[in-house]
Formats: sequence, structure tokens, C-alpha cells
Amino acid sequence: MNYYPHSEELAGKLDGFFRHIRSTTLPSNYSSSDSSNTGNESQSQLVQVKIMMDANLSSLTLSNSYTCPMMVTNTTNPSYPSSLSNNQMMIQRGIVCAGTIVIDYVIIVDRWPVESSLSNIYHETKTGGGGPFNVLKDLRSMDINLPLSIVGFLGNDDNGQWLIDDCKKSNIDVHQLHKTKDSTPTSYTYVMSVESTGRRTFFNQRGTNALLTDIHFDFNHIVNKKYCNLFYLSYLTVLNELDRIIDNETVAGKVLKQAKEYGLETIVDFVSAENLLYSKIALLTLPYVDHLIINEIELGFILNQALQQATIIEIEQAARILIEKYHVQRTVTIHFDCGAVCISRENDQKLESFIQGSLCLPKGFIKGAVGAGDAFAAGFIYGIYKKWPIQERLSCAVCVAAMCLSDETPYGGVKSIEECMKLKEIYQFRILNTTSRISDMI
Repeated sequence: MNYYPHSEELAGKLDGFFRHIRSTTLPSNYSSSDSSNTGNESQSQLVQVKIMMDANLSSLTLSNSYTCPMMVTNTTNPSYPSSLSNNQMMIQRGIVCAGTIVIDYVIIVDRWPVESSLSNIYHETKTGGGGPFNVLKDLRSMDINLPLSIVGFLGNDDNGQWLIDDCKKSNIDVHQLHKTKDSTPTSYTYVMSVESTGRRTFFNQRGTNALLTDIHFDFNHIVNKKYCNLFYLSYLTVLNELDRIIDNETVAGKVLKQAKEYGLETIVDFVSAENLLYSKIALLTLPYVDHLIINEIELGFILNQALQQATIIEIEQAARILIEKYHVQRTVTIHFDCGAVCISRENDQKLESFIQGSLCLPKGFIKGAVGAGDAFAAGFIYGIYKKWPIQERLSCAVCVAAMCLSDETPYGGVKSIEECMKLKEIYQFRILNTTSRISDMI
């Protein structure tokens, strides 16, 4: 809990603040130059707050359930109304991302060679990578005002320091980027990307990612110092310690359970790599997950099915299983090259299905597909953060993923949310036939 002096003054500010709360919904046809989209016309937003006065301390205590977003005055960001005075309290909820953090060596080649043959390297780039890092970098490009934090375990080496410095440059809180005291290296990946197709193949040294465990997560800091309300964890099945099963529970499940106890909404991604315990790790972890965002390969690994040649209907049916039998709490989103499917039971309603085609991009637009899945996740997470309807989240996700494809690095192509969403005005969404195979619609 946080204690504030001058409680009467602060209580007065809070009273004025709550009277001016407005929603943060960004319309699908939003333009930053559209004068009709003002904070004064926003709808009211429900805010759950517990305020307790402590007479002995003469202070105001805000409990862990404090979920109020910040309102910023005089800003061009459409998500924040400009009707509040500078004297009113400003606290904005944030997003924390944790898990696999790596250095990516992205190597562009002319083709993927058969075993024992040669392919030519055109050029290579060193970048940060891994789900948490990529998602945070994408979110920062999309919205410069978002409070962002990262949790991970790095080596005491140049690569580890490079990642810390890069996060700081992007105004990402690094309080919980821990460093090992031994010689274990920061995880790194050689990403072999074929120039003509953007297809990637990964060679990973797990390094310190394999050592990340529950003791590295300080949820008191995450919630009460950084005011985060969304917690993203990836990639499960390549995080050795978090994937460990103890007393019929994964360590990741334990972490996610604790996150939920602190009031965080949990989001999880897996990795497209075989693991003999893949399905069991999922079964023991998913009950603590609010939103699952994976691709069709990972969906197949969880269910022990080959789904790369599946139809949209078959993908929908498989995704439903993850809610009905694996007990994902709110949404399961499956993305693939031609689009995405989301199965939702938000607000304890019956299961609903949503389908979204990807953008039809012109030849030459795609420079690389590294990080495209993470960009999709970033777009969907942004929609969750803004409390957009499911269809708007999916639309945002495919637009951000498309923007990512314009650059060979995992996050260099992503621009502001306005620029990302403008892509749907330039290019058409792919029409998805629910009875056709997802591999046949590209």
C-alpha cells in the first residue's frame, strides 16, 4: 500500500478527478486531425477504487484494486481527454512483460539450404528480441505515453547490458531486469530469414532465460509502484525453470496465479518448438491465463494435432477446447499468415467466435517476418488495454503485424497506432473462407 500525506487535499483532488473520468476508446475510423474526437465527447468509464482514511497516520491509502487510468492534459494523444486541470491527480495504469529476452542476430539469406548445401548471406543485424522485449518495443512505438515495465534474467555480459541500455532509451522500466552472478550468457538467437519469403528459422542459446524463476517477480513493485494492470508472459515451453512441474503445478502457473491475486490481467504466449511436455505444461498453466495468444503450430502442439493444413472452422473448434477443457479464462486468439481467429467468453457470457483476415500487402512490402507474431500480440494487447471490442483488437493486431513486416528487424517497422491503423485504409483485409485451409488463402 502507498501512503500519501495531506489526505484532505488529495481526497479533494481525487473527488474532482473522478468526476471528470472519461473513456479511452479509440474509434475504428479515428484520425488524429479529426476535431470531432475530443475528450469532452468521450463516454464515462467505470473505475473501481477503494479509498481508506487512516486517522492515526492522517493519510490516504489506495488499495491494490486501484485501477484508474491517468488523464493527461493538453495532449494530442486521443486516448486522454484534455478536460482535466493540471492540479488533478494523474496516475496511468501500465503493462509489464516478462519471460524470454534475447539478442537476435537476424541474418538475411537468399534461400533455406538443404542439409550439407550452401546458401548466401546478404546482410545481418543485431537487435534485441524475445516476446517481452519485442512486444514492449512495439507498444512504445505505438504509444509514447504508455507506462511499460520488463521482467527478465540476463547475463553479466555485453549483451545483457545492451538490452538494459536499449530498454532505458525506450523509457521501459528495468527495475526487474536481473543479472546473473556467474558466467551464464544472455540468451541469443541466430534468426535465418529468407529474403524472398520472410520465412524464419531460429537457432537459440537459452542462456539465462533457462534460469528465470518465480523469485525474480516482485508483484508488489509491479502493482503498487508501477501501477501495472496487464501482465504478459512468454514464451512458455522454452523457459526451463518456469516450465518445471512441482506438485502438479508449473512454476509459471504459480507466477500467473500470484499475478492474478494482485489484480493483474494475465496474457500468455507459447513458442513454436517441440517439447515432450508441451501439452502438460499448457494444461497445468492455462487455468491462470486470461488471454492466450498463439499461432496454429503452437495450438497443434498443445492439442497434439497437426493444424497447419486446418480450415478456419477446425481452428475455431480447436481454440474452443482451450477454453472448455484447458480453462483459459477469457479469450483464445490463434493467428496465422492469412488472419486470425478469436474465441471469447469475456464477461462470463457464452462462447463467441471472431474472424479477421490479414492485410493483402503488395509485392515488395515485406522485408522480413521476424517479430510479426509478437507485433500481432502487441496490437491485441493494446486493444485489451484500451478495452476495445474483440473485432477492433483483431483489426489492430493484424495492422500492427503488417507494419512489422515492413522491416527486417523484429520491431523496427512498427509505427504509431495511428499510422498502423491507416494501413487498413490503404490495403484490403483478406476475405477468409471458413471451409478453406488456412495454408491455401495466401
